Amino acid sequence: MQAGLETLGFFVRVTNSTVRINSDPCVLFGTSAFKQIEAVPGDWLLVDRACWGDPDYVRLGWNGRGLNADYMVGDLTRPVPKIKKTKKGDKVILCGDYGSVPSADATHFKPHPADPHNPTDLPMVDNFDDCDYAVVGASTVAIELILQGIAVVITDPSNMANMPLEWLAHTQWSWDEIERGEPIGHLFQWLK
Repeated sequence: MQAGLETLGFFVRVTNSTVRINSDPCVLFGTSAFKQIEAVPGDWLLVDRACWGDPDYVRLGWNGRGLNADYMVGDLTRPVPKIKKTKKGDKVILCGDYGSVPSADATHFKPHPADPHNPTDLPMVDNFDDCDYAVVGASTVAIELILQGIAVVITDPSNMANMPLEWLAHTQWSWDEIERGEPIGHLFQWLK
């Protein structure tokens, strides 16, 4: 990200601070540690994992997360991920995330990577093997599951899985593209 910004002539200061340091806009990596920065007036760009879990891609959202961000996709042409055939099993997995709500139908619980706590009495699992369907709140794991062919019940309307995959494909950028400054250049074209 630093190389891409510098390619476009931006001054970059890298810090691990969770407080805004007279920098507008801020570039935030991840979704949970920066709520203080998001609450302060000023622009910010969120760099978050890709909706389909590919480590070579990230999602870039302006001044928001999930469906609350502006991705300024415009007329981009991006590859659309392929959906696998539906799996069937005997587990209904409740996915732990910041928007999870208990599900009477759930038979198992899979914790969120950032929060290993199990707020239920359900047995924990660490994968989706033999999963009939999953219950997901706000987590983008919903998109990963859909792409794996696993049915998903979404309990949070801001979940990115509520968007068409074609649109989501336009919000994902590879690290090579970011290093060349392509998404930032595209973003600032839209902001003019």
